[in-house]
Amino acid sequence: LFATAGLRAVQSDEAENILQACAEVLGRSGFAVPATVGTWSTSGGASIIPGELEGRWSWLAARYAASRAGAPAPTSKGVGSRAQLAATSASRVTDAGGFLGLVEMGGASTQVVYPIADSAAVKAPRVDPLDKSHGAFVRSYLGLGLEMAQAAAAKVQAAAAAKRDACTPPGYSGEDRPAPLASLPASGNFTLCVAHAALPALRLDEGCGASGVKGLRCGVHGDPTPDVSRALNGKRPWAVLLTENMYYLADFFELPADASINDVANAGSRYCSTPWSTLHERHVAPLSDPGAIASMTKDLLKYCFESAYVVTLLRDGLGLDPTARGSLVWSNDVGVYDIGGNWALGAAIELASSPSGLGSTVLPTHASETVFEGEDVPKSHGHSFWLYAFVALGLAACMLHARKKAAQTALRGRSVLPVHRTWVF
Repeated sequence: LFATAGLRAVQSDEAENILQACAEVLGRSGFAVPATVGTWSTSGGASIIPGELEGRWSWLAARYAASRAGAPAPTSKGVGSRAQLAATSASRVTDAGGFLGLVEMGGASTQVVYPIADSAAVKAPRVDPLDKSHGAFVRSYLGLGLEMAQAAAAKVQAAAAAKRDACTPPGYSGEDRPAPLASLPASGNFTLCVAHAALPALRLDEGCGASGVKGLRCGVHGDPTPDVSRALNGKRPWAVLLTENMYYLADFFELPADASINDVANAGSRYCSTPWSTLHERHVAPLSDPGAIASMTKDLLKYCFESAYVVTLLRDGLGLDPTARGSLVWSNDVGVYDIGGNWALGAAIELASSPSGLGSTVLPTHASETVFEGEDVPKSHGHSFWLYAFVALGLAACMLHARKKAAQTALRGRSVLPVHRTWVF
């Protein structure tokens, strides 16, 4: 049983208590909990996985789906046009020997996997047991998931003595905003939300020492980041899947799967400036269930900041071309395969593919963790990872090719900022 970013953000002793409670339940379940699986030891069957593994395994699931996509799936219940376009793009890239990247934004962390051109930059194991032909950049940002980033951005605005809340549609006067902004009048301005919240939260103006290093640029929180616009020096086609909260945003804005970053910016600008009364009448008034009303209200309060944040992260943080169409795919599905956060499938693929076992080609000795000042971060839990029954569930997921994940708008998360970094070739 694996926990991801939500539990990584919890204090170490609290997280250990939760894991111990899970281990006690698993111990009474009747499942066999082996001492080791592959190269990993277990700790009662319940563990927290590092962000690199979460991103790596999600990417392996996406690669698996792309390799099985082939021709676009026929239109049917459960396979919509967005999933078909994702399948077409993914199979086009992989069939041509290209690289399929992934940016996965949850509530607490964001994982990034994409190609890097300069194989001399660093040395590390290869990432993909299904394809040894090229290298990748793998990074997990704890704290850059949507909800944690929104909380951090609210603190940034409060510290700057903001007089208005630019990231909430005008006219909202309720109590559901982050505490530092609750007393500010909502002004709903996309451009100001980018300038006063998203950009400062990402701290893109910090130096990173990347100057003079081929293929690198200063990225999020001053970390050197590969320039994906020059990925593989144009020698191979590439596409990047944008999943989870980025998909939910594009879906809410009714944007096509191949929308450009500028399309999202334009939709976000329109949304941010829409009066709250109009949004309430359109999305909340038709609802009768109190829980649904509360959930929708909470979601509507996120979309202005989310659009500004996603645009800033992709365009300025990762250096993706804001005008490009076709190389970015906003989808949780590739054909009939659900790949939105489906790291369990990737873990099963790695276990089945690697002669050395689970995790044997990840987490090289130079992988680092950076703790940003002012934040209390849980201590590492080591390599306590696997439950054998979970492998069985993951392998079963390989065969459930028609499974479709319902669109979600309730977003998870907590608060802030260590970086897990792995360079893989």
